[in-house]
Amino acid sequence: MTANLFTYLQDTQRLLADARQGIMNPADLTIYINRARRILAGEAECVRVYANLVLTPGQRQYGFSAVNVAAVNPAVEAPFNARFLWYVVGEGQKALRPRGWPWFAQYKLNNPVPNTGVPQVWSQYGQGDSGSIFFDPVPDDAYTIILDTVCVPIELVDSTTAEAIPYPWTDAVPFFAAYTALLTAQARKEDAAMMLQQYEEYKNRARKISNPSILPGLYEQATPIVSTANQLGVQPGGAGG
Repeated sequence: MTANLFTYLQDTQRLLADARQGIMNPADLTIYINRARRILAGEAECVRVYANLVLTPGQRQYGFSAVNVAAVNPAVEAPFNARFLWYVVGEGQKALRPRGWPWFAQYKLNNPVPNTGVPQVWSQYGQGDSGSIFFDPVPDDAYTIILDTVCVPIELVDSTTAEAIPYPWTDAVPFFAAYTALLTAQARKEDAAMMLQQYEEYKNRARKISNPSILPGLYEQATPIVSTANQLGVQPGGAGG
């Protein structure tokens, strides 16, 4: 079920009723397809790489460019974000606590004499592929950090370029590409809206397919299996409650 640029172009042209390439330039469609792939990978968090980062003693901040995701999967170019981090200990690894940036800035950076040692806490600063990670304490050794990352797929330049997006999410790509293409045709905005709706449906269907029935909430973007009130710990109330 592996997709490539050729199959994406064919599927998008079918959606546009443009099999003879009389409406859209294939070069433009290639741009729209790659844009769709990046957006899908970010929204669905479906391109994951288990990568590593070697810390430098005395250095607290590390850009995403320092995480060698491409060495693990050449079909990706950079992380969108980091989900979980561990540091290597002996033959195993120990988790680092994630913290929001305001908390980290207030309680960890607000220190004229920073602590050094084994990193225990991390926070992401910045967003997208230019983001960075801060650690505390400041590392005192070259610790190896393991990261669960959500990544940006590389651009498809021809049909030999490897696709990082797994099936069934690849089914959603042509719909977003067609949506973008139709936005350029001023008289087809209703058709564009329909393509965007189909993109959302295929993306949600891919998540439903990928989450096992026994653990329907295993991955994010799934329909909650409990009510919002229960998730927030809110008890029902009201008159006579």
